[in-house]
Amino acid sequence: MEGNVTYLKTIGGPPKREHALLGLSNGQVLKIFVDNSFPIQLYRATVSIVKCDLNVSKKKLAVLDVNKNLIGYDLITQAQIFQ
Repeated sequence: MEGNVTYLKTIGGPPKREHALLGLSNGQVLKIFVDNSFPIQLYRATVSIVKCDLNVSKKKLAVLDVNKNLIGYDLITQAQIFQ
């Protein structure tokens, strides 16, 4: 990880497969599983992340950056849904 963690949210999951969502100061949003040391990059912005969250099905991501831009992102199609 290149940036500092600016936001951390635990997502939960089955035993030994819990994971967390991280927003970094370099604009990355990462998902980290407890049983895996390699993070998965979900999104990359150009500015620091303030908050981020996944929907219940974990297919869509909402990201709020330091410039107060709220972005909806579809993780399946990797397309921006709204801004």
